[in-house]
Amino acid sequence: QGLITKLATCAYIRDNHHVVLKGATGAGKSYIANALGVAACRQLYKVRYVRMPDLLNEYAVAKSLNAQNKVKKAYARFDLLIIDEWLLRPLPESDAYDLLELIDACSRKGALILCTQYDVDDWYYRIDCDRAEDEGSAVAEGILDRIINNKYSIEVKGRISMRKRHAFSDE
Repeated sequence: QGLITKLATCAYIRDNHHVVLKGATGAGKSYIANALGVAACRQLYKVRYVRMPDLLNEYAVAKSLNAQNKVKKAYARFDLLIIDEWLLRPLPESDAYDLLELIDACSRKGALILCTQYDVDDWYYRIDCDRAEDEGSAVAEGILDRIINNKYSIEVKGRISMRKRHAFSDE
C-alpha cells in the first residue's frame, strides 16, 4: 500500500502525525495536500487550508488587537491544518515566535500538512533568521521539535510543472 493511499485513510490525524510535502513550484504539493484535506472532510474532520503568509498576517493583526489567544484557540479546534508556502521566506524573530505559538496550539491535537520547497535540514536557518549565523535558536528548535520527529515526508517530483503540463497552448 502506498503512502498517499495510507494517508487518505486519515489515521495520521488520529495518531497526531504530520505530513511534509516537499517539491518545486508547480510540482503538485498543494494539490496533494488539498486532496488529503478533502479525504479528511469526508471523514468529518475539521480542516483548514491557509497560506503561511496569510496565517502570519492574521496572527499579526490579532496581536495588534490583543486577540491572539482567540486566533490560537480557533486554529487549535481544527483536526487538520494545511499550511501552504511553508517557510517560503526566512522569518524574523517576531514572526518565528508567533509561528511557534500557532504550531504549539495546533500540534497538540490533530495533524499538520506542510507544503514546502525546502528540505527539513534548511528549516532551522529559515526560522528566526535575525540571529547570528553561529547562534542557536530556541524558537526554531521548538518549532522543529513539534514537527520533524513525528512526520511523514513525501518528495513530490516532476521535471515539468503541473501548470505547464496542463496549460492551454496558443497554437
